[in-house]
Amino acid sequence: MLIMLSSLAGSRNGGIPITLILVGALYLSQQVYDILFVQNNVANFMHIVGGACGTVFGFAVRRK
Repeated sequence: MLIMLSSLAGSRNGGIPITLILVGALYLSQQVYDILFVQNNVANFMHIVGGACGTVFGFAVRRK
């Protein structure tokens, strides 16, 4: 959640910051890779949900 939230830090305009797109693509691809190819006891789907929650929260509270 905090990874995605921090990519929105400091943005003030109404657009989508490029840092959000880059961080989101890297974060999502790493989590999907871990789901498919790494067998461990980590709930990677919940990491994806946390990233989505951080993005929604960041857009909700950022300054207009």
